Amino acid sequence: MKRTILLALLGVVAVILTAVVAGMVFNGSKPKQPDVLVSSSPKPEISKTKSQYTDALKLAKDWEQNAALERVYRKFSGTLDAAKTPLVFSFASLAQPKNVFNVSILKNDTSTDTVAKQPFELQLTPIDVSQWEVDPDHALKVAEDDGGQTFREAHLAGYSLLQQLSQVGSHPLQWYFRYDTGDSSKKRYEIWINATTGTVDTKKETP
Repeated sequence: MKRTILLALLGVVAVILTAVVAGMVFNGSKPKQPDVLVSSSPKPEISKTKSQYTDALKLAKDWEQNAALERVYRKFSGTLDAAKTPLVFSFASLAQPKNVFNVSILKNDTSTDTVAKQPFELQLTPIDVSQWEVDPDHALKVAEDDGGQTFREAHLAGYSLLQQLSQVGSHPLQWYFRYDTGDSSKKRYEIWINATTGTVDTKKETP
């Protein structure tokens, strides 16, 4: 009888020890995180865009190993057809302070070029991709709904639109939209959207 009880107790101890060891293994050191960030967001569109960023970064690393994302942009002229407008990932490097490396992606087509850095780019800081949760198309919809469409429809004779993701100084990561008329009015409508929350930070119209 005592022998049976002892064996039962030993069995319980063995089960407990097994559970403890398994817990230690499960909660052990975490695997190394990848160098390229892939969004954990459940939103499929930002995941798709960040996948494009991953592909673009690989090409930029071939250009300069320390390349960092400086801005992401699209330029529209007279139409908002995103299907025909490439999304450009622009990278900067301390090794080439006067140049930027652009990766343009349109559907399944990818092209690259190296161009001279523009003066305004000197104030840009490397983008913290972990803060990027709003995809280009959603950001465009927010801008359109918050005055962009009204501005365009008032200037159908011609307009251009710059959509740009960038980070300046201590400002949060933002999508910037600059609507310009192509007529004699020369008016401009600008809107800044928080690239993490999707909310409008500020907007203004200038003559």
